[in-house]
Amino acid sequence: MSTDSATPTTLSAVPKLRGNANYIEWREAIEEQLLAHDLLDIVEGTEEEPFGQKGVRKRRAGSVMPTGGTGDPGDAPKALSAVEVKQWKDWSKRESKAQAWLRMTCTEGPKRSIMGMLSAHEMWSHLENTHMVRTIERQGQLLQTLASFRLLSANSKAMTTHMESFLVTLSRYETAGGILPESQQIVLFLNSLPAAMEQWKDTYAALDEYRQTWVELERLWNRKVEDKERYETSKGSHSNGDALATHGGNHGQKGKKTGEKKEKKQRDMSKVKCWTCEKTGHFKRDCPDAEDSSKKDKTEGQANAAVEAEFEAFVGQAVQDATGLDSEWVIDSGATHHLSGDPKVFASRSDLPEPFSFSLAGQGSLTAEQMGEVPLRLPSGHGLSLQDVYFTPSARLNLLSASRLLSRGWTISLAPSGGRISNGKVDVPLEKRKGLWVLTAKSANQATHGRVLVTTGAESLHAALGHIRGKKLEDAAAQAGLKVADVMRSAEGCSTCAEAKATKQPKAGTSPRGAYAGELVHVDIAGPFQPAKAGEDHFLALVDDWSKISLVVPMGGKTEAYRHLRAFVSIMARLAAPRAVRFVRSDGGGEFGSLEAQAWYRETGIQHQVSPPYTPELNGVVERFMRTAKEMITAMLKGSALPHEYWTHAARHAACIIMKTTKVQGKTAWERLTGREPTLPTSRVFGQSITVAIPRAVRTKGSLTNARGVRGTLLGQRWDRVGWIVELEDGKVIETKEVSKTTTSAGDSGITVSNAPTGV
Repeated sequence: MSTDSATPTTLSAVPKLRGNANYIEWREAIEEQLLAHDLLDIVEGTEEEPFGQKGVRKRRAGSVMPTGGTGDPGDAPKALSAVEVKQWKDWSKRESKAQAWLRMTCTEGPKRSIMGMLSAHEMWSHLENTHMVRTIERQGQLLQTLASFRLLSANSKAMTTHMESFLVTLSRYETAGGILPESQQIVLFLNSLPAAMEQWKDTYAALDEYRQTWVELERLWNRKVEDKERYETSKGSHSNGDALATHGGNHGQKGKKTGEKKEKKQRDMSKVKCWTCEKTGHFKRDCPDAEDSSKKDKTEGQANAAVEAEFEAFVGQAVQDATGLDSEWVIDSGATHHLSGDPKVFASRSDLPEPFSFSLAGQGSLTAEQMGEVPLRLPSGHGLSLQDVYFTPSARLNLLSASRLLSRGWTISLAPSGGRISNGKVDVPLEKRKGLWVLTAKSANQATHGRVLVTTGAESLHAALGHIRGKKLEDAAAQAGLKVADVMRSAEGCSTCAEAKATKQPKAGTSPRGAYAGELVHVDIAGPFQPAKAGEDHFLALVDDWSKISLVVPMGGKTEAYRHLRAFVSIMARLAAPRAVRFVRSDGGGEFGSLEAQAWYRETGIQHQVSPPYTPELNGVVERFMRTAKEMITAMLKGSALPHEYWTHAARHAACIIMKTTKVQGKTAWERLTGREPTLPTSRVFGQSITVAIPRAVRTKGSLTNARGVRGTLLGQRWDRVGWIVELEDGKVIETKEVSKTTTSAGDSGITVSNAPTGV
C-alpha cells in the first residue's frame, strides 16, 4: 500500500494526545492510520532500519544512508547496491512519516517529551511507558470502570450505546495488559443492567451452560435491541387508541385491492369500550386480552405456571372476604416472577420502561406495565414484604414464584397435607387446595385500606393499648379475660413493634485482636476539615492492633488513602517478619474495597475485614485513636493560637506523642517503629516561639552586629524525621536537630534551636 497519500485528511480523524486522560483513544485512532499506511511495524520496532549499523543511534533514523555491513568486527563497510539504496530510501520515507505523525498528533506537552528522540520506535515506546498503558494502576482504573457501568435507560439507543461503550472499555483493558475471563466479562455486563431487565437476564441464564458465551449474549442483546426499536417505532407512529383501531378496524378481513374506489368509512374507535378488558379503542371480539372460550378455563392466569385443571375450582375459593383484606398466593414452581392482578395489595407501583409479557402454560399471555411492593401480614403477626411484584391487571390469581423465593434464601417444603416456606427466622404454613399450595395472609397495605389490621383478641388488645409490653400488658390481658400467654406471644411477634421500636444492638463480647506486631492493621479516614496550607482536608489513621504503632497521614481528598495503606502495610510487614500481615480492618469505604485494592489483598494473602455501616465500635481501636488525635489537635491549635491551617503539623505531632506514651510489654510503639528510645518533649510546646541558631558555615562574620539566630515557631515532630519541624519568620519550614533553653526578652518562650537547619 502506498504511503504517499493523506496526511492532514488522514490525521484529522486522530484526536490530539493530551495525556493519560485520552491516551487510549489517541492510540487506537493512530494505530488504525499507521496500519493502513504500512507504518505500524516501524513504530512498534518489528521492522528495523535495513542495512543499519548496530549499537546506540547517534543521528535521527532515516537521515543518513548507511554504508552497509552489520557493524560486527571484521565486517567492513561496503557500498549499497542500487536495489538496496531504493529499499533503504523507501524505509527512510516511511520512518520520517511515522516520526512526523507522532509529533503532529501530540499537544505541546507530549510533543516536547519526544522532540529529542531519534526514531519513531523510541517515541512510541516513550509515550507508551509515560502514559502507564500496561501498568497495574491502569488496569485497575479500567476494571473499576467496567464494574461501575450502569444502563440507566432501557431504550434501544441507550442499549446500543451501552454495549458499544462496554466493549470499548473492555478492549482498552486488554490493551493495558489485563486478562479478563469470558465468564467474568459476562458477569460484569449482566451486573450493569437494571432491575427492569431481569426478564432478559433470566432468558440468558436459562440457556444450556455450553451456550452461555459472550457471542450468545451479544446475539440475544441485538435481538432485544431490534425488538425495542420495533416497539418504539410502533409506539411513536400511533396513539394507543389509533393503533388498536388500525389493528381491528376491518375485523380481520383482508384490505381492499388496489384500484377499488369505494372505501369503507372508519369508525372513531377512541369512544368504543371493550366489555372484556374495559379499555377503549376496540371491540370485545378484537380484544387482545380475550381468549377462545373453549380454551379460556385451561389457560387464564397461569403465567408461566404448571397450574392445570384445578385452577378454576381454586378460583371460587380464592374470593376475598367482605373486608377485602384477605390475600391468597399460590406457590408456583413454573413462574419466573411474583405476579398479582389486585391493585389494592400494592403499597407502591412504578411504571416499567416497556410492557413485560408473561406466557401462559396453555395459550395466550399476561402483560404487566407496572411493578411494585406488596406488604403482607402473616398469621403469626410477622410482616412480609414482596419486592418486584409485577402488576398484571387481567390475572385472576396471585402467584409467588418458587424460583424467586429460593434465590432469596427461602426454603420450600411441600407435602400432600400442606407445606411451609421458611427463611430461618419465619415459618409460613401453606394450605393445599385442589392440588395447589396456597399462602394466606392479610394485606398490610394500610394506606390503601385505611385501617389497622388485627385478627385476634390478643392482637387487638396489644394494638389498642398503643403496643405496650411487659407487666402492664399482662395486667391488661388478665382484666380483659384473655389468655396472658397468647397476648404476650402476640406482642413478641408484632411486626409493627419491630419496625417502630427497633434499637441498635449492643456489641457482644470483644472483636478478634492481633497476636503480634503487624498481624492486624486498622484503617479509617477522618474529615473533611477546613483545608490546610497545602490543601489537605482529610487525614488517614493507621493503627497496628498489637503494637499500637499509629500514624496520621494528612491528605487532600481520599484518593491517596489506598497508596498510604500499602506503604504502612509494607512497614508492618518488615516488623512482622518472618510472619506476615494477615488482616486489614476498615469500614465499607470505597477507598479500601476498590477492585484495585481487592486485587492487592488477593495477591498478598491479606484478608480484608469490613465492619458493617454505622457500627464504628467494631473498628474501635482506630476510632478511639482518631478521637484522641482530634482532641489533641484541637487543644494544641487553641493553646498555641495558631490558625486552623496548621492542623496537619499538629496531627503528625499528636501521633508521635501517642506512640511515645503507649507501651506494650514494656516497649513503646515509638521504639518499635523507629528503633529509638522516646524522649518526651516536656519543655517543648507545639506552637511555641523559638530561636534557630544560624550555622557558622553560613553566618556572615564581617559585622559584629549580625544576629546569630532567627526566630521561628515550633511545629512539632514527625516519625520519619530525626529533628524538629520549625517555621521561620519568612514562612520557610525547616528541619533542625537540637533545641535548648535560653534567656530571652519578655514575651519570648525561652527556646533556642541550634545546628544547621535544612529545608523540609
